[in-house]
Amino acid sequence: MSYVTIYAVQANGDVTYYGEARNNHGFAPLVWEHLCKQYGLDVGVYIFSGKGQQAIDQLFAWRGTGHMAPEDDILVGATNDRVWIAREHVPQLVAACRSFYKRHVKPRNQVDTVNQAAAVMEELLERVPDALGVAFHMCSAAAPFWSVYVEGEEPGRPYNILTDKGKGRKKHWQLRPEKGGWG
Repeated sequence: MSYVTIYAVQANGDVTYYGEARNNHGFAPLVWEHLCKQYGLDVGVYIFSGKGQQAIDQLFAWRGTGHMAPEDDILVGATNDRVWIAREHVPQLVAACRSFYKRHVKPRNQVDTVNQAAAVMEELLERVPDALGVAFHMCSAAAPFWSVYVEGEEPGRPYNILTDKGKGRKKHWQLRPEKGGWG
């Protein structure tokens, strides 16, 4: 079964595994599908179809513009690759997950991944008091961004948000409130 991995951003900047929520399709794809429909975007037959991808792209384009409700804005931002969120903003993301769950998830028909992820984030804040924040890996089927592998060295080491800068699309970024929304 696939899962969403939640990482602790440690006080020294290392991004380390903390926990997981089962079934990655119950987070990012479910969020995209429901929010696309909520905001009037046509996803076609399947969220990962041509129309669906165009709709998802539009959601991302609206992030930080004020077009979406703040709770939806932060949730869409959290589904991006290589994103982390500072500790002081994690409660807002947890609230957004819980709100999304109440508004959109039908417990018998859909998995409660967003609710599980919220619980893991709350636990992380409680048990790792010096954590700088949380980071995510939305799809266990893809290689995790938050590990650095050097040829000839096994295993990889944790990615460090303070020292590992990445290049181009491999660079991490911080989700934070900005004028008009979350960017």
